[in-house]
Amino acid sequence: MRRTLTCAFVLALALLGCAETKAPSRNDPVPPACEGRQFSLTVPDPPTAVRRLEYAQTGTVTFQYADCDGHPLAGYQVNFNTVGATGGSVLLAASDDTDAAGMVTATVQSKDAEADFDVTASALRAPAAAARISVRSKAGGDVEVRLIYRGRKVLSGARVLALTAPVDCEVFEASNPPSALEFKDLSSLRERARFTLQGAPSVAIAAYATGATNTPTAQGCAAGPFNVTDGGAQVVEVELEDIPPSYSGTYDVTNNFNLVEALPEGVAFYIQQLGSLFQDPGGTVVQWLVDAGLPIPQLAVSVIADLANAAFEEQTEGTALGDAFDIGAEVDDILQRFEIASTLFVKAEPTEAGLFVADSLEERWDAVVVDWSYGCADGAPADCAHKEYSWAETGLDPVSGFPTGSVSTDDPFKLTIDPHGLRFDYGAVAMWVIEKIVLPRVVGYESFTDFIYELLGGKGCLEANATDAADDTGAKVCCRAFSERDLGAMPASIARTGCVSAVPVLVDAVKGRVETLEADSGDNMTIGTKNSDGSVDKPCTLWDEDGDLHVEAMGLPPAKRCEWQVEIQRGEGEPIDFTGAWHGVRQ
Repeated sequence: MRRTLTCAFVLALALLGCAETKAPSRNDPVPPACEGRQFSLTVPDPPTAVRRLEYAQTGTVTFQYADCDGHPLAGYQVNFNTVGATGGSVLLAASDDTDAAGMVTATVQSKDAEADFDVTASALRAPAAAARISVRSKAGGDVEVRLIYRGRKVLSGARVLALTAPVDCEVFEASNPPSALEFKDLSSLRERARFTLQGAPSVAIAAYATGATNTPTAQGCAAGPFNVTDGGAQVVEVELEDIPPSYSGTYDVTNNFNLVEALPEGVAFYIQQLGSLFQDPGGTVVQWLVDAGLPIPQLAVSVIADLANAAFEEQTEGTALGDAFDIGAEVDDILQRFEIASTLFVKAEPTEAGLFVADSLEERWDAVVVDWSYGCADGAPADCAHKEYSWAETGLDPVSGFPTGSVSTDDPFKLTIDPHGLRFDYGAVAMWVIEKIVLPRVVGYESFTDFIYELLGGKGCLEANATDAADDTGAKVCCRAFSERDLGAMPASIARTGCVSAVPVLVDAVKGRVETLEADSGDNMTIGTKNSDGSVDKPCTLWDEDGDLHVEAMGLPPAKRCEWQVEIQRGEGEPIDFTGAWHGVRQ
């Protein structure tokens, strides 16, 4: 008998030991990838919303359980509890299992007592999650919310929030909304959101709208409190305003100016003469020689002009140019459709007042762009005609500036760049185009001076007998060749000595008139989207085409480009006002 009892006792202990050794549950094993990492319990959108119950009403709160990589965990037990004074409200079940999406629902039965408490959820390897429950009497009324939007964005939908307390609309941010009593999603701004506010709560109403990317792009709010009781109703209008985009970044800017229109009359005359030099070389050079002091008899004017034109045709013989004199119109067109590439750095966002303060903006004028197909064969690649030359290649002084500016607080997509000074010499750039682009393509060398000498002395005179004992420079050889030509009524001796002395004078005069823009003599160029006295102000329209709240473009070519207001002050004369077109693209 003792043996039987002993065996029974041992068997009972064994069974008890088995009961205390926990068998693998549905919560185990832990996936290998999650060793040492937590699972998650979350409240689906919006986590800040307060679940509202009337007296003696059943309501639910949903939680989601996921593994360390966010994968839903199905069939796992989640436990529920309450924290805070429930006023008698109870949970109808203390736990439940997750469904295939990892979702689990806690059900709350309210009582006839006001209460504010949390329903918490807990599960294996996950921090607890909580949702707020507010129990109020049925006394109350409706608030109907109508949204108003006057912007230019395409909005696909909106969310309207009844907030638990009044909010400062000046600081409301759709990206970080305060706790919501309730929310309504609208598929169109034409719909209205209706809230039944029980227990006469005081709330504010806020809303935000989204675009194609579901990013909040407009927002607004109406500051409460709204007190609606005893079945009353109130209509609240909330005006949505565009959420300011991010402006910071680097933008590639294309600027176009009419070079001839921009310059003072005397300088513009010489710029126009540069174009004329390739349309009527002879007539232009003769006029320059006379201006430089060479006494050319009237009867010799046409003779010298014809000789120079013949020399020009000889210089361009065998090139891709059909009619040598057609080049003049092309050169004139290049100078009047001038393109400058620049970079605009937006280093900081504007202030709350919309101001880009000192050092927030920086501009660097980087390159000269020339579109000229001369010398390009049929079927040549596009970059044969389209050439971009860095500012360093031009040898000109760097051009940069640190302007101030602003965006409109009424329309954050309107940018004003204040007028600011640039030491930018149009004439020097024009002269560089002639010497570094036009002449090399047309005659094979860069020197403007040599070009004039060859027009007078004929093609190749610079190389012929350059070491002659009597004429030890190519220039003198060209002047001697000029004097030996049949110049009609002009004596050879005068032609020769006059050529030697007059050509450098005329070159210096042309370059001096064209290239000089001295800051220390009062010469200056001012540029901005508004002019210096503020009488003209044309803000640039900014574009956020993908709706991600980042400015992608400043102006759109060709029809919606922005406009520069430009003023050139040369010496003590009257300032010259003109406009330029520009647009920028974020890098």
